[in-house]
Amino acid sequence: MQISFTKDNTTDTDGKIKRSNLVKKTKVYKATFEEFDDIKQSQNEEMPMSFLADLATHVVVELGRTTKTAKEILKLEKGSIIALNKAAGENVDILLNKEFFAKGEVVVLDETYGVRITSIIKE
Repeated sequence: MQISFTKDNTTDTDGKIKRSNLVKKTKVYKATFEEFDDIKQSQNEEMPMSFLADLATHVVVELGRTTKTAKEILKLEKGSIIALNKAAGENVDILLNKEFFAKGEVVVLDETYGVRITSIIKE
């Protein structure tokens, strides 16, 4: 497909081409698609659950959120504190592939943080 623009010689007083004088010429082609009649029977078979075992998922633990103006962001510096919308000790949200999945509490494991799941959200 090819798209081109042409103009006539009409310009306004400052020499700019008037928008109304741009004419769009477009060639249109019929779309063609493959036939799907030859779908293999094996594609309709159920896959074993073990197939899912090695799929990587993205887990995010969200401590809280807030909204700031650009002016407030520009004032941030080392040592600034950002207040969040959750109280200390309140359960955190756990997201699985960007979808709300569970709630949990923050725990300390040796020298790292972890999350103990307190409830799983069922939809």
